[in-house]
Amino acid sequence: MTGLAVFTLLAIAMLALLVRRGAFASRVLVVGTSPIGRRIVVEMLRRPRIRERVAGVVVDDAKAVAPPLSELIAGPLSRLGPIIRDTRPDRIVIALTDRRGRLPMRELLAAQEGHRFRSAPLPPSLRRASMSEASAAYDPATLAEAIGGLLEMPERVDVRHMVGSRVTVAERLTHLRALLRRGSFSFDEAVLRADRVTIAVTLYALLELHKQGELTWTQDEPFGEITIAANGAHAARAEERLTA
Repeated sequence: MTGLAVFTLLAIAMLALLVRRGAFASRVLVVGTSPIGRRIVVEMLRRPRIRERVAGVVVDDAKAVAPPLSELIAGPLSRLGPIIRDTRPDRIVIALTDRRGRLPMRELLAAQEGHRFRSAPLPPSLRRASMSEASAAYDPATLAEAIGGLLEMPERVDVRHMVGSRVTVAERLTHLRALLRRGSFSFDEAVLRADRVTIAVTLYALLELHKQGELTWTQDEPFGEITIAANGAHAARAEERLTA
């Protein structure tokens, strides 16, 4: 085995050892010991091969914390700033049981310094500007005109082109039953010279009569003529009720 091969094997073994010990894992600082925070710490300790490692736990009452969290206490909440500087975490998990008035926003924002886009400096052109040298970018009258336009009542919307329902389902049921008494008929005949709304209501009435067993229809081919006829069994039962 050559020297290069031996060096390669040693490097691979050393890299695997570092990975196993979490040398390249993300450092997670847990602030608080709420149930979800304790669960996060326990799961991270139980799974050493994941790419996260507990950097410490920030808690005020260290005596009230049981193992394994008690072995990872980094300090109280009042020292969050120095703890962040010492542990240098990649992530901070807020797991406080009660956040009201206790969330250390100043320290948390300071820990993200340089990563928040809102902390970027203003462009040089804006930093050099002064109120005495600034000029208006628009005419104030334009803004006043726009606000004044909002106070005007808009024109009444014309809805005459919208067709409302001028026929009821009961009327179309009567119409279809009259055609059934005359014999079979086509759907085109039932909606002759009708508008779209009447056609839709007629189709609904047709489905209602079919559901009640009063009629049936046939269509020999797709998009072909629909022939509608009275249901023979239903007509026979109706005749029996009349003669009884």
